[in-house]
Amino acid sequence: MVYRIHAALVDEGIRCGRERVARLARENNLEPKAARRFKVTTTDSKHKLPVVPNLLNRNFMAESRDQIR
Repeated sequence: MVYRIHAALVDEGIRCGRERVARLARENNLEPKAARRFKVTTTDSKHKLPVVPNLLNRNFMAESRDQIR
């Protein structure tokens, strides 16, 4: 938390040290906000969108570059 506050102050042109920011945060009982938990997002295979046809059918041999029949 101290690093983010210090970086924001420096961006605004206010000169101060990280230790001073840390001390003032402790004196004012400032605590960092808890990070959000990571939530796994998987593919939605039950969608109603059309499915693209499989043109290769596992046949990876092509007659020429960028051509498949």
